[in-house]
Amino acid sequence: MSERTTPQSSDRLQRFDASDERGATMVEHALCLPLLLMLLIMAFEMMGFIFQAQTLQFTASSVLRDASVDPTLDVHSAVTNKLRSFAVGFGDGDQITYCPLSVFDSPTCRPGTILTGAPKQVMILQIVRRARTVAVPLLSRLDLQFEGQAIGKNEPE
Repeated sequence: MSERTTPQSSDRLQRFDASDERGATMVEHALCLPLLLMLLIMAFEMMGFIFQAQTLQFTASSVLRDASVDPTLDVHSAVTNKLRSFAVGFGDGDQITYCPLSVFDSPTCRPGTILTGAPKQVMILQIVRRARTVAVPLLSRLDLQFEGQAIGKNEPE
């Protein structure tokens, strides 16, 4: 015995399909679109963090270059002043939390404290800057910090 579809049951099925489609669209709008928006915001945040990390690396490298040219340069104040010159993302530059400078004489590799400008002197500068805390929905708060490290060798010309 074959089952026939009456006009009433056919209408019920069509209404059920339309209601199911509306429900799926509501779920899509309620869940998927906010998640996509959150991912887009996180992508822009990460691009900003990458820019700040690159700026720190450039700062460390340029200060080492200046220090190898001018042995009397105060490296710590030079780093702070250089970071202040990059106004974007760095406030007034006082957010540097750790800025040691190690100077090694290549043959002996003993740490020193004064930049003498001697040939073949290797200088290592590390900057660690604490970044702002980022609140990411559905995840814990991210506490990020950036490190910029540069190694320069004072080669005689």
